[in-house]
Amino acid sequence: MSEIEDLRHQVARLQAVHDISTLMAEYARRCDLRENIDAIGELFAEDAVYETQGHLAESPPVVGRAAIVDLFKGLPDLLSFTAHFLANPNVQVGPDGDTARGQWHTLEFATTSTDPSEQLVMVAWYDNDFVREGSRWVLQRIRFRDTGVFPYSEGWAKVRYVSLSTLERVPH
Repeated sequence: MSEIEDLRHQVARLQAVHDISTLMAEYARRCDLRENIDAIGELFAEDAVYETQGHLAESPPVVGRAAIVDLFKGLPDLLSFTAHFLANPNVQVGPDGDTARGQWHTLEFATTSTDPSEQLVMVAWYDNDFVREGSRWVLQRIRFRDTGVFPYSEGWAKVRYVSLSTLERVPH
């Protein structure tokens, strides 16, 4: 590979990392603003998978773009407010240049719909697969693994997990 070809390859990989990071920022924005829930589907591959792991793994993985959009349409029934903060990005582009995997540490604030006074803090990791479709990147698989879901008022020292569906608490 010539020096010019090597530089082109490096620039393409850097552009892919940038595009994927921008995709995740847009994902977080659409999750929180909920302006047009159907539009979140544009960020996913047709056969995408959304999977929760850890304590929040109360449901099986959701398979397919349409099913994922339906999942997000139902979120306001569970969480009336969310604010995602993504940090510590680590994106690895595959050797083919058309697949990638990325991890983000996540801090999310949420209010439950069943009890508006219940304010939760979620600490989690996104571990996602991406695929290039034409000239744009889309989400192929989301793995959302929580490390803590606790009431803001009680803190993580007392309560480590709160079930989003039942609000049952698990002590630290």
